[in-house]
This record gives sequence, C-alpha cells and structure tokens, in this order.
Amino acid sequence: MKIILTFDVEEYYQVENFKSVIRQDEWKNFDSRLTVGLMRILRILDDHNAKATFFVLGCVAEKRPDVIRHIAERGHEIASHGYGHELVYKQTQEEYKKDVERSLQILGTLAQKKIRSYRAPCFSISRKTMWAYDVIKELGIEFDSSLFPMHHDHYGLPSKERYPYVIKTQKGQLQEIPISTAEVLGKRIPFAGGGYFRMLPLWVIKKCMQQVNAAEQVVNMYFHPWEFDPEQPRITTNALAAFRHYINLDKTESKLRAIMSGNEFMTIAEYGDSLKV
Repeated sequence: MKIILTFDVEEYYQVENFKSVIRQDEWKNFDSRLTVGLMRILRILDDHNAKATFFVLGCVAEKRPDVIRHIAERGHEIASHGYGHELVYKQTQEEYKKDVERSLQILGTLAQKKIRSYRAPCFSISRKTMWAYDVIKELGIEFDSSLFPMHHDHYGLPSKERYPYVIKTQKGQLQEIPISTAEVLGKRIPFAGGGYFRMLPLWVIKKCMQQVNAAEQVVNMYFHPWEFDPEQPRITTNALAAFRHYINLDKTESKLRAIMSGNEFMTIAEYGDSLKV
C-alpha cells in the first residue's frame, strides 16, 4: 500500500484538549518532552527506510531548533503547522496570515529550503474561513493537508471530498490532500491517526487502509510525538479530553510498526509532485 506518514510536531501540553486548563502563557512552566516521542518516531522511520512529513509549530521550532534541523538532516520534509497552535476560525484573516508567515520564516531558515506544505492546527479551516486557502497560497504553500472530511466538535468538513483535489484560490491552484477516511454503510469512518488509530483494532485499520488503496488512492495518516510518549505527565482535565488524549498511548508505537512492513511511504510534497506528472 502507498502511505503518506505525517507528524504534527507539538508538545503534549499545547494540544487543543488542554486549552481549557492550560493557557498559552503557561506553556513556559512545562518541561519539554518533545524529543522523547520524536526519537522513537525517527527510529521507526529509520528501521523501515521511510520518509515522512513533519508539520512543525513555529514556536516549537523557535525553542528547539536543534531538533528541527536533526529531522531535516535525516531527509524528512519540514512543513508548517502555523506558529502558535491557534485555531484558524478563532483568528482574523490578518492574524492568521501573520501566524503562518512567522512559522514559514522560522522553518525555512532551519530546513534551509522553501516550505511547501501546510496543515492547520486541529484541521481548523472551516466553511467560514475558506479565505485561509488564499492566504497560504499567497505565502507560497503548494500542498495543504488541513481537511478532515468528517464531523468532529472541533473540526471537520464532512461534505468535502475524501480524496485529493485541487482548490482554486485568488492566487492560483492549491493541492488539497485530506486525511484519509473509510466509508462503511454510507458513513465516513476516521481511522488514520490520533485517538481513532489508538482506539480501533489493528485489523479494522488495515481493512480501512485497503479500502482507500483499492480506490487507487494514497492513505494519508497523522500522528503526534506525544502519542509515542506514554510516560508523559498527566494533566488534570475533564473526562472527555483526558480520554481523547490518553487512550492507548502505550499501543501507538507497536501499531504503527505493524502497518509499516511491506508498504511504500512518501511525504506530502513527494505525493503532491506525483500528481503534477
């Protein structure tokens, strides 16, 4: 199977699930555990000779430039996840442009090449913020992977295409590469990352992947470094947020390794370039 592996690079305390109990100005009070999960991810990729896309927060790159250089030096794609993990639909268009532009400047310097791919924090481009595509295209982004074509209380556009398509913006065409979903009895089923991947049985995930590939489409999967760090400190929060964040953290690495063998992997940019041929 052909698989795009992507990793949203953020600290465990920066996630949307903890926004109600951890303010952004409190992030400085937490110790970084970024390298714990990242080193495990890089070992998995090395073991299978696979390349991946790392969507990096600008504020993380600013604080840990050594880590981002290390990822780039190993041949992986560095892409933008914005600067401060602000949801797109909670920003004005000008605020959003400044946020993404700041991240691109930082990441481009560290990667020593143009940043071509972008993913909005929490897939938060909504129907009311379609102007975001005009902004990122204007800033030089070629490939977007912000669309999750399903319903969720924080994100999702269930009426949009399940498979890659071209978005026409005021500044030209932009290639959208959505997160993969399967379809069962007319319902879209998320399986390709995050808590969905950690909760579903491995055989279900493989069946969903096979369905996508049977349609001659690539599987686009997403993970976070903190999902490979079951020893991370526990944050006191509401039951739903805790469930979403902590469920089966101890299974992420073994399940990812189980789907790696015998498959073909590529970055967002590599796949996007293949669509141009």
